[in-house]
Amino acid sequence: MAPALLKVCGLTTIADLRVAQAAGADFLGVVVESPPSPRSLTLAQAGVLARLAPNIVIVTVCEDPKRLRAWAQQMRPRALQLHGPHAVRVARELAGATSVWVAVGLPAAGGDAEMVLATIAEAAAAGVEMVVLDSSVGGHTGGTGQQTDWALAARIVAASPLPVLLAGGIGPDSAAAALEQVRPAGLDASSRLESSPGRKAPDRVHALARIVRAANAGNAGLAGP
Repeated sequence: MAPALLKVCGLTTIADLRVAQAAGADFLGVVVESPPSPRSLTLAQAGVLARLAPNIVIVTVCEDPKRLRAWAQQMRPRALQLHGPHAVRVARELAGATSVWVAVGLPAAGGDAEMVLATIAEAAAAGVEMVVLDSSVGGHTGGTGQQTDWALAARIVAASPLPVLLAGGIGPDSAAAALEQVRPAGLDASSRLESSPGRKAPDRVHALARIVRAANAGNAGLAGP
């Protein structure tokens, strides 16, 4: 099994970006022009952070392919992570311009695994690199801090043609169980790492990173020499 990845999302300041880098996060998520999120940055603010790290992921509800291509050219992110009902269609229009991830919503309980897998299959056909399974509340996917249905998520991860990051209520208190029960490609955490909306608590970021490293070390030991 490949080592689990860690994405620290919702970064808004240079100081918090440095904390996530020091903790060893694989990806650094920056929310761009996505009100009313308290973590949403302007394009100029996001550009400052993007210049400091090659592994920035731009997270957005923007559905304008022309603007998204311009962002990719200006900021050279590791990926664009698209949220919204038309994310897969937009991803198809961005094929070849940049790496694209798509957020797929899951309810807190219940849900149709086959419907989600059909969406993921469409995303794969559109050239999407990664899927982020996140909680869906009131028609909005992500940013809720609410845990998804892990049993449903585990079924989706097992059958998905694309690697899956698990989001939704991920923090130091839930990370180990999430990795064990769902077996995703990695974890995507934001609000559970905060001291206040948009500001990360360094101790929580480092604690989460330690848990992911420990889980990876344990899996490596089980795999043997």
